[in-house]
Amino acid sequence: MDMRNTVFPGITAAFLMVAAGAAQAATIFADDFNRPAGNSVGNGWAERESEADDVAIFADRLRLRDFVSDALPSASALQTGLTGGGLVNISVSFDWRGINLESDDRFYFGWAAAGTDALAVDLWTNTGFNSTDDQWRSATISLASVPNLFDVMFWSKVSQRSEGFAIDNFTVSGDVPAPVPLPAAGWLMLAGIGGLAAAGRRRRRAG
Repeated sequence: MDMRNTVFPGITAAFLMVAAGAAQAATIFADDFNRPAGNSVGNGWAERESEADDVAIFADRLRLRDFVSDALPSASALQTGLTGGGLVNISVSFDWRGINLESDDRFYFGWAAAGTDALAVDLWTNTGFNSTDDQWRSATISLASVPNLFDVMFWSKVSQRSEGFAIDNFTVSGDVPAPVPLPAAGWLMLAGIGGLAAAGRRRRRAG
């Protein structure tokens, strides 16, 4: 038997085995907000607002606006009960821009264990954003020490009714852990190649 017919398929199979061990990204939750404009965000989002259209779908985006008080979020959109399901390196990404902002207006993304009080924002791990222009920006945030079951929330603190934020292309994702550690896969690859080569030599001797 031709050595190439024995060893080369073995090398290919071993390479595929190593490649299968690499972590792959998986989506936990995603929302592009591309749906008809309305006062209800939908898709499982819970809203807190002063008026019905403060947290809404507008121009295929999530919009937060209006003023409540300095002590509380002005408007918020909450997504509950997300699960990492054994994933690692969980992160979120989204696009955002300000609407009529002043220098002291801020927008936040936060995460916490499922069931955490949405008004007790001090209990949430969060990242704040600010801009005094209306340019779109992209954000990617690693969710450090995220529990297996968790909630995520957008909220704003602004000083005027006309001020707020638009959010688009929201995704929560994580990596599927490699089923076989790469060092172990490497040893398996070498053992498989060696075994196939030995089998080829035995066949040649027998012939």
